[in-house]
Amino acid sequence: MTRPPLLTLVLRTAFLVGAGLALILALRISGTSRMTAGVYACPMHPSALARGPGACPICGMELVAIRVSMPRPAALPSTERVQRRTLFRASRAPAWVEDDGRVVALPATEDVADLAAGEATFHPASRPDAAVSVRALSSSADGGGRLPFAVRQRGRVPSTGTVGWIERPEAPRSELLVPAVAVLADPDGTSVLVLAPDGTLARRSFRAGRTVLGFTTVLGGLSEGERVVGGDAFFVDLALRWTRAGPGAGQGR
Repeated sequence: MTRPPLLTLVLRTAFLVGAGLALILALRISGTSRMTAGVYACPMHPSALARGPGACPICGMELVAIRVSMPRPAALPSTERVQRRTLFRASRAPAWVEDDGRVVALPATEDVADLAAGEATFHPASRPDAAVSVRALSSSADGGGRLPFAVRQRGRVPSTGTVGWIERPEAPRSELLVPAVAVLADPDGTSVLVLAPDGTLARRSFRAGRTVLGFTTVLGGLSEGERVVGGDAFFVDLALRWTRAGPGAGQGR
């Protein structure tokens, strides 16, 4: 049997090596982040995606052209923990005087327990210095979110219709917090991207309270120690929606 010339063997070997290197390079490139061009999205609602210009079906804003950076399968976005912190702050709520002399407040959900726990003061808006001592008549708000108070100082009940606010002084309060940059808002409420123990990301709705100094109070739906996507949450969520739904499957087509 005639053997092929040495030059032919060298060329074949070089071709095979080159093809192998090209395949490895292609696989490496496909494993890193890739850019998807020609995508249009609403600046306020990342779920409203389209192949071309148009209006957002949710708010009517004009869709803008974007470039979506798909996340690397092997590299997770930066995450932060849901954590419990002790904050020093006062509890306040708008309030008014009813016909029966009771002071009715409309507190934020996270302030109900604190305002109902002890003695507070009612400050009339017209004369904040003329505060009167009050005490909650219930440990929880009613269906309308109202919390009733009784004036403890006889003869000092403000006139019916007086408006002002209920306040308890600054004190340490333990609250569960999530970074505000991690919070995603849409017509369905608020949510975050939670990192599961197996490394997958899932969008989860939660009950959000006030946002102060870059943190949002968690009223339910998240647990202390869970990890959520931080500052990149908006773009990661957009990329995940696009990847799972497929091009052209979003709203606003």
